Amino acid sequence: FNAIRSCRRRAQTPVEDSPVARVLYQNEDMASLHQKAVATRIRILLGRKGLGIADAFAFFDVNRDGNLSPAEMYGGLQWLGLNLVPAEITQLISSFDTDGDGTISLEEFRSALD
Repeated sequence: FNAIRSCRRRAQTPVEDSPVARVLYQNEDMASLHQKAVATRIRILLGRKGLGIADAFAFFDVNRDGNLSPAEMYGGLQWLGLNLVPAEITQLISSFDTDGDGTISLEEFRSALD
C-alpha cells in the first residue's frame, strides 16, 4: 500500500487521516476486511483448480480426522498458491474456528467460504 501511495503525485497523508479511516474505525475492522479478502482469494483459487469446498477440505485433511489443523491448512493453502505467513494462518484459523477447538471442521470451512 505504501509503495503504491509513494508513486502518486498527491500529498502523502497517513492512512489514519484518509477517508478509509472514517469507514474502518478500529483495527478489528481492518482485520475483518483482511480475513474476508483471504476467504475470497481461497474461493477463487479453488475455482481455478476445479475444486468445490468439500473436495478441498478432503484434500487438505491429510490425516482424515475430519478437522483441519493449522499445519494442514498451511499445506493446503501453499498448494493452492496462497503463501501466508504463520501469523496469518493463525488469524485465519481463529476467524474460521467458531467452536474454539483450534481446528476447522468441514462445516466451519464451508460457512467461512460461502
